[in-house]
Amino acid sequence: MARRAGQMHGLQIVLQVEKFEQVENFLDGSGVRLVIHEPGTLPFPEEEGFTLSPGYETSIGMKMVHLTRTHPPHGRCDDGKKFYQTYGVPYRMSTCLHMCRNIKVVDICKCRPSENIVDIPYMDKFSSLPVCSLAEKSIYDETAFHMEACEHYVYYQIEENSIKCDCESACRETVYRSTLSGRVWPKESYLREELLTLACSGSNFSYCPYQPMAAIQMDYFNDNFLKMVIYFEDLNFEEISEEPLYDGYRFLSDIGGALGLFLGASILSFVELVQLMVEILNHFRHIIIKYLKNKSAGKKKKTLITVKPVQRSKVKNRVFTVSKIQSEVV
Repeated sequence: MARRAGQMHGLQIVLQVEKFEQVENFLDGSGVRLVIHEPGTLPFPEEEGFTLSPGYETSIGMKMVHLTRTHPPHGRCDDGKKFYQTYGVPYRMSTCLHMCRNIKVVDICKCRPSENIVDIPYMDKFSSLPVCSLAEKSIYDETAFHMEACEHYVYYQIEENSIKCDCESACRETVYRSTLSGRVWPKESYLREELLTLACSGSNFSYCPYQPMAAIQMDYFNDNFLKMVIYFEDLNFEEISEEPLYDGYRFLSDIGGALGLFLGASILSFVELVQLMVEILNHFRHIIIKYLKNKSAGKKKKTLITVKPVQRSKVKNRVFTVSKIQSEVV
């Protein structure tokens, strides 16, 4: 748990490579392979990390970077849920590729991979199968004779993409960017008084001398120890996230912008158009109501006829004619 940044507040490890225990003429050098990876994930030193040389102190400054990738249909990534349920380990693209190689070799060649095998409990179910490179090459057993060739053929088909693994980048991933620096280490006095005394005090290594330390040639042990200091350069982290360049919201926004440019349409003009339609309907409503009122009033009219007598000298009888017709509305 790092609470402060800097080399003085990091993890310091001193290792002895035990070069005296190494088989002569079998290795061309000595050192330690170091992989810095996300906690819980599987490391693969054959492909990742870097080599630390004995006789040096190597300082490794780290900076954490958190990556977030987009899901389909805007991107291609794997959330790792199905992978974890199947194999019981967190998902990484390198882990997926290694598991794909192992499973393809087991399914096609009926033997266990002889290199880059993933050491997880899931692979224990294939423990009864022989190792491809250690299968007995007998002239009476052609299947065993071709197991090793079958393994190399499967690796070749995967590299040529003839056999697909369908391993995508993780949707969420944490990586550590590293900066290395080093110096020659240790000094002869520190090697004599601290390292050899501490190494030989509790263990009976073959290189531990029986004579006093002062009589030993220190050049013989210079390449037997190395030191690494792993620390955070700062306690901040960088987050990189992917976002879709063009989505549904931006599409609708572009449509609104195009309508506003070519038609002058906007939300305000749409409201004004609705208001105009309401006012037109209201105007026709008043006209219809007035017409109905006038029509109902016309049915209630009453006609009055006034008759006045007219005198004629030669006619004895009184004759009446219609002189005027007046109409009143009751």
